[in-house]
Amino acid sequence: MQFMVDKLKNQEPCVRSELSVVDMAVTIIRRRRAFLVASIVVFFAALGFAVLPADEYEYTSLVQLAKDAEGETIEPVDTLVETFERRWLPQVERSYETEFGEMPFEVNFKASQSGEVIRLTTLAADELSSKVEEAHSELLDVFMKRQELLVKRQQQVAARQIQSLQELRSSLGEARPSSDADTSLAARIAELQVDADALIEAEVIAVSKRSFQPKGPHRLFIVAVGILLGIVIGVLTVLLLEFGSAVKTRLRSGEPC
Repeated sequence: MQFMVDKLKNQEPCVRSELSVVDMAVTIIRRRRAFLVASIVVFFAALGFAVLPADEYEYTSLVQLAKDAEGETIEPVDTLVETFERRWLPQVERSYETEFGEMPFEVNFKASQSGEVIRLTTLAADELSSKVEEAHSELLDVFMKRQELLVKRQQQVAARQIQSLQELRSSLGEARPSSDADTSLAARIAELQVDADALIEAEVIAVSKRSFQPKGPHRLFIVAVGILLGIVIGVLTVLLLEFGSAVKTRLRSGEPC
């Protein structure tokens, strides 16, 4: 009976002690060199990330869409943005492939809440400002040509309608000079002329205007995160070293616990 009790005791799992705050502090102090090395390496890596890259500024271009007499944009904003991204931007990107291999910055498109203005934004270093302005200008030039074409088409449609109505009015006037149809046609012609004159052409408001302050994560914020991350990595390094040392000691002694 006693033999069975001893056997069951030997099969009981080892009770593992929990690591208290004091034990952790003692472990860190004992392995302070590893803690300091790991923390300093991470800190200097964060410092290099904060100092070495050049400041990036946001460059913004704004363009006002062409509108009809009712104040609605001639072309839907969603269609314009999709055309920017899928058609016009790839054409501009290809022009940079010979010099840079790829476009050294991104051009993002976003419509205003009113849907009347499209914003082109680019985040780039100061030495690329001329290239950013060149890319924005090229995109805006294509955009303006498209908008001018749409306005011209609407004006031509209105002109043809006015001409047709005037010819119809002339033919009716020869038969009955004063008729209700003539009055209605005259009103319709005047309405079409007002609509044609009320067309608002597209307008470039700003071209590649640079922000006053650099954009992106603040350098002090990166350094602060580096300090905290260095402490965390240092503690993890100490715990891993302590764990490895305990495993080696256990394997050498041959004891289960």
